[in-house]
Amino acid sequence: MPEGNNINVLQSLDTWVSESEQMLAALVVLEQLVPVTGEGTVFFPPTFATPRGERQSSGYNIDENDNTSICLVDSVGSQANRMENAFMRPPLDDLVPQIVVNAGENHVNLLAAGHRIADAIVRFSELRPIVDERLAAYRQGNAVPLARLAPTSLLFGAWDSRETNIKIPRLIESVIRAFGVRKLTRSAQYTPAIDYRELGFSEEELSKDAASAMGLAHVPSTGTPGGVIAQEGIKRQTVLNLTALRNLAGGTHEESITLRRYMLGLALSALAVRDHNLRQGCLLTAVPGKPCQAELVYYDGRRENVEIGELFIRKYATAAAEEFGVDAGQVIEFKTDSLKKSLKDASAKNKKARGDGGD
Repeated sequence: MPEGNNINVLQSLDTWVSESEQMLAALVVLEQLVPVTGEGTVFFPPTFATPRGERQSSGYNIDENDNTSICLVDSVGSQANRMENAFMRPPLDDLVPQIVVNAGENHVNLLAAGHRIADAIVRFSELRPIVDERLAAYRQGNAVPLARLAPTSLLFGAWDSRETNIKIPRLIESVIRAFGVRKLTRSAQYTPAIDYRELGFSEEELSKDAASAMGLAHVPSTGTPGGVIAQEGIKRQTVLNLTALRNLAGGTHEESITLRRYMLGLALSALAVRDHNLRQGCLLTAVPGKPCQAELVYYDGRRENVEIGELFIRKYATAAAEEFGVDAGQVIEFKTDSLKKSLKDASAKNKKARGDGGD
């Protein structure tokens, strides 16, 4: 149990986690961002996969309405992954269990698994019986066992769509958008090192797709996405759902408060992550002179400015983790035979459903 000043630190935010505080909805944080090259300069948002059946790239995700345009710079899912990955390294790695799955030559930290506690790397491992028990406890209203194993699955959400169908809502979500976007295009030309016709290759041979893929032919590229300029700024908006946080419970009132304090410490730590090196050509920084704006939002519409320094967050998160008791990390083994059996059973079931064989 934490003592002295640590108790005072934890109690300072108890109104956020108490069942009696029904009017407090969320903590909302707004950050102003800018490309590392400065305001009004070009940066590169993500492009997205081509829809099935279409040949041309879908390009950037830009919505244009009412004489303005808004571009998605980093999605809720992508932001969650960046924040979660921060718990694998100092100074946040001591706040959560470090669970690693050995799968052949691969060593996968649970914090890097795409579906978190519901990921296949976990479902087909030695951990599965424990996961099943703790998901069952969560469904019965006790989130403490799951928080001891995989607290970030509670923090960023998970959906066990392939087994129990249990959905765990996110406590924290963040998204980065650019406003007043002007889209640019760019062109390029690849020129091979030599003219391969001099080596006896015909024009017909060099015009084939295979020759281009092997770098033997001239390849023009025109009108491809060339970045954007955010004429009305770039904003990161983060919401910590305090209502969902207060819905987390343990077996007793005391366990519930301890659990919520722990999850609040993790959420505030995630909120303070400032990794905006999003991708090639998209390195963002804070806007000088425009600090984060944090507001407590109430259900009656009231908004209250708050200041939460990173030093306080670290003290709170450390004290809350000490009070909750973070389980030791562990290394577990992937069960290849279990996966093979599951694949075989699924194949047989599909054949039976199609009426083309199977037992």
